Amino acid sequence: HYTLGVDGASFGLWGKTAHKWGRPALWFQLATWRAIVGSFITHTLSPIGVLLLIRGAVLARRQAELRMFVVAVLLFGSGFVVLAEGFALHNYYQLPLVPFASVLCGAALVDAGGRLAQWGALTGRMRAAVGASALLLAVLSVQVGASFVDQSLLRDQRVEALSRGVSAVLPRKHSVVITDRHPQTIMYAIDRRGWHRTALPPRELRKLQGLGAEYLLITSSVSEFRDPLMIAYLRLAAIREATGPGWVLYKLREAPPLKPSRPMDAPPKESG
Repeated sequence: HYTLGVDGASFGLWGKTAHKWGRPALWFQLATWRAIVGSFITHTLSPIGVLLLIRGAVLARRQAELRMFVVAVLLFGSGFVVLAEGFALHNYYQLPLVPFASVLCGAALVDAGGRLAQWGALTGRMRAAVGASALLLAVLSVQVGASFVDQSLLRDQRVEALSRGVSAVLPRKHSVVITDRHPQTIMYAIDRRGWHRTALPPRELRKLQGLGAEYLLITSSVSEFRDPLMIAYLRLAAIREATGPGWVLYKLREAPPLKPSRPMDAPPKESG
């Protein structure tokens, strides 16, 4: 964690900066549960998957082999409370739930198949209701899934376009500091060495210059892109090398001296 934390790739386990743990302020916010439950219904299982999960849990009442999976789902669900901020921020936290939920969904599908074998015994109205419900859930699940894929592709296109433009002007064997909302992704995409940050105050940039940083890439996804303090610092410490849609690349000068955080004592006068 220490090594990753230096480069901003790990946020630790404890404290507010970890962005993982639940607390009363989050538990009683509607936005928290909208994010968690919304991701569960749309991204993790889909609407039809949620209904199958509920049906599988009901079947576990008479099928003992399914009960351990119900317990696993419930224990995992307790993590929604304990790690409320983490689950609200990152939908991929829910991925470990999928194997356990899939077993219950599969049991529900087997049960549905057995019931469909008795299709001929249903009345015409019952058949129409079942068919319409299944079609509605299927269409809703496909629509939700498509929107999730579209969102992911838009993000990938941003990184692809940005990395293509930066790679064309950034020399390969020079170190770079990347400041973006997903800086690790851009670092891999441009295939350069250096540091990545989601936030970068001028004093931190000055330290990285002292460690050998030669270029700085700032994108419009972070506040530093328009921060007056950062802009003023870069007038002294860098030269604008290139710009593109939503990004600026600077060539860093030698690190300027830092102003002391407190006044320094005057040197002692020589006696005599």
